[in-house]
Amino acid sequence: MSLRQTHDPVIYNHAMRMDRMYRYQRYIYDLTRSCYLLGRDRLIRNLNVPRGGSVLEIGCGTGRNLEMSTRHYKGARFYGLDISEQMLRSASAKFTRTRSERVILAQGDAIEFDPVTCFGSSGFDRIYFSYVLSMIPEWKSALLHATTMLNPDGEIHIVDFGPADKFTHWSRSLLWAWLQKFGVQPRLELGAAKAPVALPSHLRWHYEQLFNSYAAYCVIRFQSTNIKQPPDGTDALAPKRCTLPGIY
Repeated sequence: MSLRQTHDPVIYNHAMRMDRMYRYQRYIYDLTRSCYLLGRDRLIRNLNVPRGGSVLEIGCGTGRNLEMSTRHYKGARFYGLDISEQMLRSASAKFTRTRSERVILAQGDAIEFDPVTCFGSSGFDRIYFSYVLSMIPEWKSALLHATTMLNPDGEIHIVDFGPADKFTHWSRSLLWAWLQKFGVQPRLELGAAKAPVALPSHLRWHYEQLFNSYAAYCVIRFQSTNIKQPPDGTDALAPKRCTLPGIY
């Protein structure tokens, strides 16, 4: 697997930046993030994966969430995508130790990967982003791309930093200044009643704020009673090639 297989300098540079950031942090990531990446376990419990269902985590990092998910949903199949080769090394080692055969990992960019090339599957019953959209420059494109992979009755779950609008001005400013040191940009639109992107008519947006607006928890649900094909003109949202292919 080589990141040099991509011809997009923006994707390549973002991947290299993530590798530089996590080259050493990955060894302590799970331990240090538990105190402030709040709501991840709630997201996992709320997935309600159907028996034999498929679950994709976009931005799987060290595989911490996937590992917990495998414990909750014994009969499901799991897939993890991340742009950072360094983080995937930690995830791969984790599942090698546990000898899990239900998890497939691949390297790719969230806005361009082809699920068939990366995982051999065109659709998933559950897709989730856990504190990832706040680190993806083109996060709305990543979210829209994920909607093209939902199976009927599927769901996309998102937990990320919220608007912190119930914080005092100084405490919110302090929090955001600290997050920026890690390349994190809270997506304020996630903590709103209106979807931050134009969803196809068969999808519905649900949201709530957690921990006094510290976090936003959002769900996009497939409405099986109103299944329609996306209207013409949405070719830009169709799955593309796996920019950074490779399966662990």
